Amino acid sequence: MWLMPERIKQQTGRYSRVDGIPYELPINSQSSPALMAAFTIDARKAAELLPGNEVHPLRLWGNKGVLFVTVVDYRETDIGPYIEFSLAIACTYGTEPAPPLLPLLFQKHYRLGQYVMDLPVSTEISVKGGKGIWGMPKHQANLDFRIDEHTVSSQYDKDGQFAVRIEIERPPRTRLSLRASAANYCQFRGMLMKSYIYFHGKFGFRLGRRASARLTIGDHPRVQPLRTLGISSKPFFVGFFPASSGVLDDHFECWFLSYPSLPAAQPEGMESVVGLGLSQQWLPPPREPALGAPPMPEAPQALEAPEPRRRIGKTVGAETHAFRSVVLRTLNACLLFLCASMYLGTGWSLVLFTFPIAPQLTVDNYYLEFVPQVTAATHFFTWMTLVMLLSSGALFIEERRSRLRWYPAVVFLGVVAATLLTRFVIFRYNAEMAAGIVDPGRLAEVLAAWMTTNRIRVGLWTVQWLAMMCYFAHKVLRAERPTRLEAKKPTTAGPKPHRWVEAEVRP
Repeated sequence: MWLMPERIKQQTGRYSRVDGIPYELPINSQSSPALMAAFTIDARKAAELLPGNEVHPLRLWGNKGVLFVTVVDYRETDIGPYIEFSLAIACTYGTEPAPPLLPLLFQKHYRLGQYVMDLPVSTEISVKGGKGIWGMPKHQANLDFRIDEHTVSSQYDKDGQFAVRIEIERPPRTRLSLRASAANYCQFRGMLMKSYIYFHGKFGFRLGRRASARLTIGDHPRVQPLRTLGISSKPFFVGFFPASSGVLDDHFECWFLSYPSLPAAQPEGMESVVGLGLSQQWLPPPREPALGAPPMPEAPQALEAPEPRRRIGKTVGAETHAFRSVVLRTLNACLLFLCASMYLGTGWSLVLFTFPIAPQLTVDNYYLEFVPQVTAATHFFTWMTLVMLLSSGALFIEERRSRLRWYPAVVFLGVVAATLLTRFVIFRYNAEMAAGIVDPGRLAEVLAAWMTTNRIRVGLWTVQWLAMMCYFAHKVLRAERPTRLEAKKPTTAGPKPHRWVEAEVRP
């Protein structure tokens, strides 16, 4: 995440008039409810919708990209209240597509953001400012924003046609104090425009199977490209701000969009905004109900008198599901322990067997003793790091209601810390030695610094291994505890018969 620039704070209290629109700096909003939902999409299909050759879909794994649906009900701004309905593809910026997941850790390096495909808003003045200044694909449409007891929803109509409707299940709690930022990439005037927003507020969210939302796409031509993305039927994330505050940075960046041949079509330009006025008048709300939107599924009602056979079947099914969940959780924990053990063995073999021969390395022989091995290890451990991040995150979610959650949390934080140390410190020494060092003094300095930072990294790897060792030890002790308690129970009958006592294994 990016911190708000100091320049924005220094401009607080000053005024600007841009394209006839008056602003009091910073350009901010207050008391704005917002909903968010994230769906997986086909990354290759998403790449076909992105302009130029430098914006690439973010990949979670394999061919899975991300579609963000974000709706903000801006209630207090310099240009009056309005609703903004964003449909965007998570993306990175660079000459090549980024590896899966890594942009989530190294956001600045991969220039993580979202490419905004469509951005309807309620008022004409919002279109004039958002598109004319920041190049956002804003246009005026019929919008609403509804907060009910159990759901939050918004609908977008255009020219009398239903376009999109999003409805999320409202998270039961919004206690997380969140400060975050985002980068928006947009296409305007044949250029790629990048703008930044900073926001904070009390936030509630749901992940994975607990996330629930329904996205309905209508027949309006503007939203037909969404149908090509292979959007998942269920989200993997939903979030809700009952009231958020935000700042839109008046600084933005832009680049020419380039193609293998000269584009035949004229891109949308300033002619689409020069005639707009400063009206804050909203269009009428969308039609009710949403065209083509099926009713929300109702919760299944309990049977008045379930038959014994059916109840037994449900019990067996529940037990089977619980057992399968325990097996998968255990296999995941074993995989994480295996990866931590590989890091532990690699690190301590460096400390015990490689570091002692460092004084014997010279500018003539260090390359063969060092560079090929480190290069091969870097390729292998890059992918293993991704596996550990996914595995520890999944284990934390599975154990989130027990004390065992802290062990995968320690592993996750240890992996992040070791990755940051490797990316921003150790890689520099690796690159310098791979390029070739001819000065013996410089070689000694680089080797000393490389060994020092690697000792720190080995310490982090050791902490990860110990955390997983403690995880399994905790589970074993917790499983054996009922056996010991059972053996200590007093009896009032005669001599105790010999019997087997099984430990209760709690998932």
